[in-house]
Amino acid sequence: MNGKGIIYLAGPVAAATEAEVDANIEQAKAWTLKLIKLGYAVYSPVLYGIAREDKDTGWQDFMKNHLTILKALAVHGNIRIGLLPGWETSKGVSIEVFNAEAYHGISVIKVEELISDHVVENDTDLRSSDTKMGSNVLRGVSSDKKTAIEVMYERTSSLPTRCWCGKALEVKGMPDFLGDKVEEMEVCTMHYECKEHGQDYLKSPKTFTGIAISGKSRAGKSALAEMLKDRLDSGWRIESISDAVLLEWMKQHHPDFYAANGPNLSLEWADKQKVTDPTVRPQLIEIGQRRRAENPNYWLERLNCNAGAIVPNCRFDNEWRFFKERGFLMVRIEADIESRTERGAIDSNDPSETELDNIPFYKWGYWLDNNGSDLEYLGYEADNIVEIINKTGEVE
Repeated sequence: MNGKGIIYLAGPVAAATEAEVDANIEQAKAWTLKLIKLGYAVYSPVLYGIAREDKDTGWQDFMKNHLTILKALAVHGNIRIGLLPGWETSKGVSIEVFNAEAYHGISVIKVEELISDHVVENDTDLRSSDTKMGSNVLRGVSSDKKTAIEVMYERTSSLPTRCWCGKALEVKGMPDFLGDKVEEMEVCTMHYECKEHGQDYLKSPKTFTGIAISGKSRAGKSALAEMLKDRLDSGWRIESISDAVLLEWMKQHHPDFYAANGPNLSLEWADKQKVTDPTVRPQLIEIGQRRRAENPNYWLERLNCNAGAIVPNCRFDNEWRFFKERGFLMVRIEADIESRTERGAIDSNDPSETELDNIPFYKWGYWLDNNGSDLEYLGYEADNIVEIINKTGEVE
């Protein structure tokens, strides 16, 4: 494989106008050609889709196909995600980046940095930088022989340039020369280090203590939570903010039923009432808002939120920050109004439905669409999330 490795080129495609879509495609073409000329092997999902004429491929299938390809490319080890300008606007790129970092330990870099002087690309850069290696390290190496770095590369099958955290790596130590037989030398202390993470630069140690799911009414939050609980080990369980609101509603509006039947049956009955009785939802909203006005974390304090919690209804900014700061995987599930209406949703501009709408794609840990009635695809997404959780760490 080429010493500079593989670049998985991630950038925006969809846009408001056809002209903007064409511009995004041209950008992918230009950067693909530029990076190939620099010696990289480049994979562009955008150009791959055009070449295969995947015009009728839905967004879900498109992402599924390319995440599968990303996994296959990750096996080679010498791969990075190259971010094209405008990547922040792309929902697909945010998913690719998260999968790369959290699941595969693949580093991410902006394409502009690949051609900058700040990235360690080859042994010439190493020889010219006194901060990386002594100026005499490669003394005695003639231009027609393999350099120390080339020999080291052949033995490691990878020439890393950046830590998983994004910081440029520095070369430390010295190679051991055995006379003039450079190609037979043993690499001794020469190694890469990140200023912050030392030699632990190949894989992010990121683990997730829980999963918080956000989305509008009837987007599929509860269905996804149940799928995750069924697929993860017994240390994982569902802790619902909505359940806490429902139980308080039962105590206020149906205290006798609650006293006679307890919390579990009360939840089942209240959940049915929420769907069949149009007066219930406004009452639930009133209770939720009143308690939240008294104390923004009122409902959060009614959850255990220990390791292994799956919270299927993160709706407000303080809740988003609460879970994110505690190391939860933040999942956003979207569904169009037609799909949600078919499932019984009542469209609303209430803050509980809209407050998290403006959080950019790339700030979520995982993003998925759940349109239509294809539970098989939702199951695929649940499998992918479980694979990520199991790869990055298990609940003790």
